[in-house]
Amino acid sequence: MNELPLAEELKAFARCAVSAVEGALIVARIARANTDVDWCRAELHRLAGEAGHGASPEELVSYLRARGFAGADSYYETDNSSLECVLRSHRGIPITLAMVVIGTSNSIGITATGINFPGHFMVSLDGRLFDPFIMQPIDGEERQAWLAGTGAAEQDAFKIATPIDVVQRMLTNLRVLAQSRGDHELALELTEYQLIVAPNSLSIHVDRAALWTALGVMEMAKGELEKAIALAPNATIRARFKNLLLGLNSSGPTLH
Repeated sequence: MNELPLAEELKAFARCAVSAVEGALIVARIARANTDVDWCRAELHRLAGEAGHGASPEELVSYLRARGFAGADSYYETDNSSLECVLRSHRGIPITLAMVVIGTSNSIGITATGINFPGHFMVSLDGRLFDPFIMQPIDGEERQAWLAGTGAAEQDAFKIATPIDVVQRMLTNLRVLAQSRGDHELALELTEYQLIVAPNSLSIHVDRAALWTALGVMEMAKGELEKAIALAPNATIRARFKNLLLGLNSSGPTLH
């Protein structure tokens, strides 16, 4: 694999990850090398100034909605994971729109955190839940409806997303897009970035094994499965990965 151009910046971020927005800007540069990071920061500051210091969470989100920030019509596009593209188009997916909300909130005294809800990123502003995709608050009944749709326990479904969680989720979105296009090499590169911030992630090593297998590079796939076996939390999961490894060991070489 080629050297990762933003590896050192992501390592520095991982050492003291305090800002989800700054993490999102690194992901934007991974997605689009010509990302204008300074413009993004200035635009978030400008939007916050227009919303007004002292604005309530409801007033801020209403302002962003009035400015046209909303869910993208074409959901599965790389630009939706670029904070710059979302700031320019005012369209995006939940997690990137949430970065707009959080980035503006930070400048006007609102306590903002991402919520790592399964399948749909949310944001908490001064303790109240909002859906960034439609820029609307989520009331109690809606919250329970969202929860019922996941089957997850409430404490798991509404976990606060750390800056590392945000970067991981955004990189996963980009990786899924790459895989859907059959670009396994790009998907592998994105997993290398993910391992910088989460080096002991079992799921990433399993995904990398599948990607190397898709490329026909079985020795690399075996190496990833061996790492997964070492990280497996219990004997049942270890046995499953050992069976997968045994299957790779018994398969012949792939000819190209």
